[in-house]
Amino acid sequence: MTKTKLPITNLRREASRSRRGHVYAILALVTCPCHLPILAVLLSGSAVGVFLNDHFAMAITIFSLFFVCSLVAAVRALRVKQARDI
Repeated sequence: MTKTKLPITNLRREASRSRRGHVYAILALVTCPCHLPILAVLLSGSAVGVFLNDHFAMAITIFSLFFVCSLVAAVRALRVKQARDI
């Protein structure tokens, strides 16, 4: 007897993948290196702002890595959804 997957399980998996893709896209938007100067100005009165100003090059490197990783993950998650819709 072979087990077949229920359509509800597939729908939940697709919804989960779609949500995950959107979360990665939002993370990519927040960690975009072009937003780092804006974050530094907004956080200038806090310890995080001082840290960003003191270690700006390191912050750009870390933000760039997070940005690229989250962007790749978002594209992969959302592309699979679109390919299955066709």
